[in-house]
Amino acid sequence: MHTVESLLGERASGSAPQERLHDALHALEHVEREQRFLAEAGEALASSLDYRDTLNTVAHLAAGTISDFCVVEIVGEDGRFVPIASEDVDDRQCEELCATVDSTLPQDAPAPILEAMQTNSVIVMPSIPAHDHHPFYHALHVIGAASVIIAPMVARGRALGVILLASRASHRPYTDADKVLAEELSRRAAVAVDNARLYEQAQRALRARDEMLSVVAHDLRNPLNIVSMTAELLEELIPEMPRTIRSGIERIRRSTEQMNRLIQDLLDVSKIDAGRLHLELAPVDPAEVFKEAVYMLRPLVERQSLTLETRSDAGFPEIDADRPRLLQAIGNLVGNAIKFTPAGGTVTMALECGESAVRFNVSDTGKGIAAENIPHLFDRFWQERPADARGIGLGLAIVKGIVDGHGGSVLVESTIGKGTTFTLQIPVRAAS
Repeated sequence: MHTVESLLGERASGSAPQERLHDALHALEHVEREQRFLAEAGEALASSLDYRDTLNTVAHLAAGTISDFCVVEIVGEDGRFVPIASEDVDDRQCEELCATVDSTLPQDAPAPILEAMQTNSVIVMPSIPAHDHHPFYHALHVIGAASVIIAPMVARGRALGVILLASRASHRPYTDADKVLAEELSRRAAVAVDNARLYEQAQRALRARDEMLSVVAHDLRNPLNIVSMTAELLEELIPEMPRTIRSGIERIRRSTEQMNRLIQDLLDVSKIDAGRLHLELAPVDPAEVFKEAVYMLRPLVERQSLTLETRSDAGFPEIDADRPRLLQAIGNLVGNAIKFTPAGGTVTMALECGESAVRFNVSDTGKGIAAENIPHLFDRFWQERPADARGIGLGLAIVKGIVDGHGGSVLVESTIGKGTTFTLQIPVRAAS
């Protein structure tokens, strides 16, 4: 990039003071313009994951700031150049220039572009060869280019494409100072393109995973439903069956229910990851939700030889909530408390009212959670003990996804040897 000193150095040392002052002001203006361009280009490149739009914006900024026209070519998935942006300060056409590069392989590109791609370095052409009849140079002459910079966009050691900057000012050809500016521009552009492509790949992988999960869930649920229905039919057809057979049928039913829950958890997590967890928010009385949760979950707690204690304030404001999903989140927390509380322990469900949020608390008297593990509790598939067969580590991730969808938060407090408390905070309804 230019500095005031480098620009002033271009003037003869014997220039008059007035000329030196004029040159200093001109140099300062030039440097400020370059810095402003880099700032605007950086902001544009960071504003979106659609690199096509951002590179068009950068080309527009470059034309008239550091060049008279700008062309951006990206190497596509088929290995050939794809035109992304072209901008001319005088609105002249760049089609002929782009046509000399479009759809060609890098090894077949014009010599300066090939050199830039192979060496991962910026190529400065202070002038255009006058007697070379290659279509690339001919197109540059047609557009009126006097000097050209070709800057490869390099990310992770690989050239993703090139930015071509051209000036029509024959009296001041591009120099090494311009080369530094082009290197910085191409570096920022390469990061934006690379990040955008990685994001696109991740999105494609997520879509493929979601499609696979949907197919697997459908294919698994059909035989599971048949197994569950057959178990129910056996109970109806053989009312006086031996206790051992009835116990076996009950285990079959519980196992199919557990597998269905696991399938649903996988589907819910994939929706949360993709931002597609649909919540139907409506005015809800939190006291009614709490009462329903206690009614549903008490048998599960007591079946494990645990005591369920409840506590609730009075006079709650309404919240905007998806009632089934909120019940699911509370149920996951209670299920988690049951898993980690030894027989004879206590699970406590409480409902409290804060200034701006309603708090659903679930506490246990289990072994507690180490402080270093608390930040990982809501990670998908994370378990404090990887070999734990009591779940696959999705319940708390689903809780967080549901609560985030309500605009709320989840808090965790734990003491080793004494137990853990999870708190769901759901905002109260705004006054209408």
